[in-house]
Amino acid sequence: MKFYHSCLISKNINVVYIASNNELAGIRKLFSRLKTKVINALECIATTDYWLEERIRNVSENFLIKCMMRNKSHI
Repeated sequence: MKFYHSCLISKNINVVYIASNNELAGIRKLFSRLKTKVINALECIATTDYWLEERIRNVSENFLIKCMMRNKSHI
């Protein structure tokens, strides 16, 4: 994922990378923090993990944050 982070940064796209050992790596904690920062929408790179994507969709709906999944070809 760091590859995609670097690729997006090189295109002057604002990116925040959250490593798996970061406390915000938990989906609920991440969306809770986004909501406190008044972030109402975000774009995610689609994964190959169906359950993770479903969890992201469900939690984003609960926090009223629009989440757009992009596939890797958009990078």
